[in-house]
Amino acid sequence: MPKTKFTKLSELIPICLLTTLFLVNICYSHAHIFIDYKVHACVGDSGLDGVFVNWTFDRMYTQFLQEEYDINNNGKLDKSEQKNIFLNSCKECKKNKNFAVIEVDGKNYSIPEPTNFSTRISKDEECISYTFYLPLK
Repeated sequence: MPKTKFTKLSELIPICLLTTLFLVNICYSHAHIFIDYKVHACVGDSGLDGVFVNWTFDRMYTQFLQEEYDINNNGKLDKSEQKNIFLNSCKECKKNKNFAVIEVDGKNYSIPEPTNFSTRISKDEECISYTFYLPLK
């Protein structure tokens, strides 16, 4: 098999440019997070009181969260670890209105800070779930 030999710098430049473009593309790529969610509306005498929300994340993001927050590596998230997740997650969620829009009969509700935040890791699914309440009154 003949060896490729570059005799001129002008022959090498296109290869360098293509390689650079390929590497830049890799550096700017990012993973997406897949979330299964459940929402339970809490309705009282005067209307919508709040919403319970459950987010279950995909395995890849769960692995990231475990590596990041399960400090003692016991396979579950203790209260202090849950608190760290809540503090860090809420910063991002607050910027994005908790990734929620609530509208009832044309009335938009402002999205409050979540309460009753908890996390759990499902052993059978190997996925992490966030559960929280959005009080609207």
